[in-house]
Amino acid sequence: MKLSASSTNANGVAVPFPCVALFAPYMIQVYGNNNVALNSVVVAYALTVQRVSAPPSPTAKSIGLNQNVSDVIQNVGEQDIYTFSATVGAVVQITASNANGAAVPLTCVWLFGPSGAQIGTIPCALTSSQLRATLSGTGTYTILVISNNNVAINSTTLPYNLNLTCLILSCGPAAATPPVTLQWGVPEDIPISGDLDGDGRADSALWRPSNGTWYVTLSSTGAAVVKQCGLPGDTPVAADFDGDGRTDYAVWRPSSGVWFIMTSSSGSIRGALQVTFRYPGIISVQGKADLAGG
Repeated sequence: MKLSASSTNANGVAVPFPCVALFAPYMIQVYGNNNVALNSVVVAYALTVQRVSAPPSPTAKSIGLNQNVSDVIQNVGEQDIYTFSATVGAVVQITASNANGAAVPLTCVWLFGPSGAQIGTIPCALTSSQLRATLSGTGTYTILVISNNNVAINSTTLPYNLNLTCLILSCGPAAATPPVTLQWGVPEDIPISGDLDGDGRADSALWRPSNGTWYVTLSSTGAAVVKQCGLPGDTPVAADFDGDGRTDYAVWRPSSGVWFIMTSSSGSIRGALQVTFRYPGIISVQGKADLAGG
């Protein structure tokens, strides 16, 4: 900031101008010059206040929900800007405090919505202060931290802590869950849905009509399992026939109406059940799959 002063007497003649003093915070005092003769006590003066250089334009920084940040206001007039994304209905709380614990005026904090409208402020107090707001829209919100004009010019450096807290279960947009991709099988294969390892999750399973083979990737271990159960022309069926909580390998043969079931408890084709039904069907009784047909 630059101060310029000039003065003239009533006749427009240049005379010693009044004295000018600058005090914090931002007070300019103009007072009489003792060198002015008593018969020229009336002095007209002009005073100009000029900004020599503007404060640097702040760059917005991201602050996450439930995150603490610490920074410093270095000069009077300095600003820090933080942005965060939130959804409509979110309840957030902003807390500002002095990082050095000194009892000096806090930085002032303003909260603005996605449209630029001011939502609330944290007053410049001597202790930690909070702002709580229920957000009315989805978008990017702005927190503006500015210096407190009540801070003396010789105490312009002000470290601060800023905390943004979400007061409900979810304030921001849910993170997109990346799709799970798995290369498993060939074009002719038939996908099968079932829990073959009993871990409560479906496994990646398929049955290949050309060779009657089951190909399974277990969700519990990621291990690949290959089981021979069936012949070309069979129809694969996934169900828990022995009631042990695991899907069994089974096929129905249309040409003969025979079911071939490899139960998970037997673990081998030798323990397979062979039951003849002309028309396939399955009923479930007390958690155990049973055959039905006519």
